[in-house]
Amino acid sequence: MEETLSYALNAGHREIHLPADRVEAAFVLGAHEAGLGALAYTVNDPARARELEAMGVDGIFSDDPAGVR
Repeated sequence: MEETLSYALNAGHREIHLPADRVEAAFVLGAHEAGLGALAYTVNDPARARELEAMGVDGIFSDDPAGVR
């Protein structure tokens, strides 16, 4: 995780986008502590969308935005 965050910061990125099935709360926290946004893709399951929201992700990408509300 630290290597990924360090790479993103050194490359000048402001956000990290991860596949939804790889997002963990510790990674979201680490990204935020580093000043980076954390977004998840592709989220089509409403239950997973709620889990990600509880973890503090800054946004999600979905094929069905209305369906994951």
